[in-house]
Amino acid sequence: MLFTLKSDVYHAYQVIHSHGIPDENIIVMHYDDIAFDTSNPTPGIIINKYGGPDVYEGVPKDYTGEDVTPQNFLGILRGDEELVKKGKRVLKSSPNDRGTFLLWLHRTGIDELPANAFAGLQFKSIQIHLATALHNIHRHAFNGTDNYTTHLYIIGAPVSERVDREWDLFGAIHSLHGLQVLQLDNTSVRAVPTHAISGHHQLQWIHIYRSPIITIATQAFNDLPNLVSLDIRYTMIDSVAERAFTVGTVANYINKLDLNLIGVSLTAESFADRAFDGMNRSAYLSLSDNSVRYLKRESFEAFLSNNSYIVDSTVDCNDSRNHWIKEKFPDEWE
Repeated sequence: MLFTLKSDVYHAYQVIHSHGIPDENIIVMHYDDIAFDTSNPTPGIIINKYGGPDVYEGVPKDYTGEDVTPQNFLGILRGDEELVKKGKRVLKSSPNDRGTFLLWLHRTGIDELPANAFAGLQFKSIQIHLATALHNIHRHAFNGTDNYTTHLYIIGAPVSERVDREWDLFGAIHSLHGLQVLQLDNTSVRAVPTHAISGHHQLQWIHIYRSPIITIATQAFNDLPNLVSLDIRYTMIDSVAERAFTVGTVANYINKLDLNLIGVSLTAESFADRAFDGMNRSAYLSLSDNSVRYLKRESFEAFLSNNSYIVDSTVDCNDSRNHWIKEKFPDEWE
């Protein structure tokens, strides 16, 4: 019988096995509930694509049925000795082991990432996708890969900025010293607190999309000298505090910062006085698809003194509250 998504694990095993990776180096978790299901007209045979081979044959049964749990998955990564005592296979790694792994957590039932979740395994890229049960990430969840991970994507997971003792999303992000790309998409983050993303000297891209963010605090984005793109779209922001974007200078002055606050709920009054003070960077600012009819002098003068490019199709050029721009920056006013 043809199965697609449910049989991906079997297809993945066959691909890995066909490349000469022995079974003793492969751990397979699968419910094992489709090969002999009554709806399968060819019991014991699973086809991954039309005209394709049987991908079920030879698949190990390391973890099946009730053993397929989020806790056991993390136990495998950590080399849990309790699982070993039960005759289960786990990863055996040492502090000297190295890896160039991609960790992809997709539609997992894991509800939290505890401290030392990956037991020293190193991942270049961590992608958490549609993990709809994941509410908490421990500040030390990424121990062991903290100097190795360069890309972190959290998409479709209900994590938030709320700190509960050691459970701390932004604390966990802060631990990733070599981070270059950060994406938070469709999360439950409602605020970007002070120093939420700070001190990441390799970070180049921050993308925050479709999250219920209401406020950006003072120095929320701080000391990020190599940042080239800060892209915030389709959120609910209505408050940007003073000195919210103190990203700092960049070694290569040619690389301007693209700062996009697009399709959010911003108005002129959303920006505190001196909201853009302390950037110390050349930048392009886009406020498209908002309701910013005028630019408050107290909020935008410092930015315009160092940068001449703001895109905002909603600004009313005839609004008298914008006349200060034309008077002080006549060459930039269009």
